[in-house]
Amino acid sequence: MSSTNHIVRNRLDFLHNQLVNPDKAPLADDGHHINNPSELNILHISQYDLEHWDVDTNPELLFEPMSLTEIQKYPINPDEMDEDQDWATGSARDDSDLLEIRGLQEVRIPNLFLLNYTLCGYYPDASLRLSRELILETERDHSQDAHPLVVMTGYQPCNGKEDRILYGELVLVFCAMQNRAKQPKAKYEEEAEELSNMPEKLRLRYHDERRFPDEVHFPVLLLSFVVSQHGRMLYPCMDVERMVIRQSRLYSFEREESALLDLFARFLLSLPGA
Repeated sequence: MSSTNHIVRNRLDFLHNQLVNPDKAPLADDGHHINNPSELNILHISQYDLEHWDVDTNPELLFEPMSLTEIQKYPINPDEMDEDQDWATGSARDDSDLLEIRGLQEVRIPNLFLLNYTLCGYYPDASLRLSRELILETERDHSQDAHPLVVMTGYQPCNGKEDRILYGELVLVFCAMQNRAKQPKAKYEEEAEELSNMPEKLRLRYHDERRFPDEVHFPVLLLSFVVSQHGRMLYPCMDVERMVIRQSRLYSFEREESALLDLFARFLLSLPGA
C-alpha cells in the first residue's frame, strides 16, 4: 500500500467521524445543506459543466458517459415511465437491456460493496430519510480485475439549492467511497458469500485483503433527485487529503423532456474512463 493510499484511507476515516453523525456535520441553518464544505477540506465545485463532457477538455473525469448517438438508438417509451428512473436503465427504452449492453450490473446485498454501509439514513430531522435507489458497477467475475467506479442514483426528501450540497448527498457519496475503500477481496463467489455472512470483527481479524488496495481516487458518480422534480449530478473523488466534488446545475424534470432524460441516462450508464 502506497503512502498516498494510506493518507487517502486515513482521510476517509476522519470524514466518517465528521459526517455519519449529523450532530457533528457543519450544517446550515436549514438543517439540510452543508454550511461550508471547506471546513472538512472538501473542494466543492458547483455549476460544473458535466453536460458538455469531453475527454480532451475534462481529463480529470475518471468515467465516460454513454454517447448521445448510442443512447438515441434506444428511444424512450413514455407509457412505461414511472418514478423509479426506469427510463435510465432501459425498461422504458423499447425493452432493451442497456445494463447488459453496457457491461454493467446492479449492486445488491450480499454484494461485498455494501458490507460497511447500506447507503440509507436520516437527516438531523429524523423524519427526513436519505436513500440510494440504484447502484451500478462494471460487470466482472471474481477472477478478473475490477474498477472502483460506482455510479448510483439517490433521493433527497428536501429541496436542493444551486451552489450548495445537501447533507444527504454528501453522506451518500462519502459512504460509497468508504465502502469501496473497505471492501474485502473475494477470489470466488462462495468466498464472497462466506464473507458477507461473517461478523465484522471476525472478518477483519482473518481477512484484511482489500478489493482495491492501490486505489487513491475512489470515484463516485451520483445522480441526485430532490424534491420538486429536480435532479443534478455529483462527481466526487479523492485528491490525496482533499475530497473534490464537481456538481452540475439543477435540472427540472417537470416536463419529462427526452433530451434531459437522455442526458441523465447517458451518465447513469457511464463506464470507467481510460
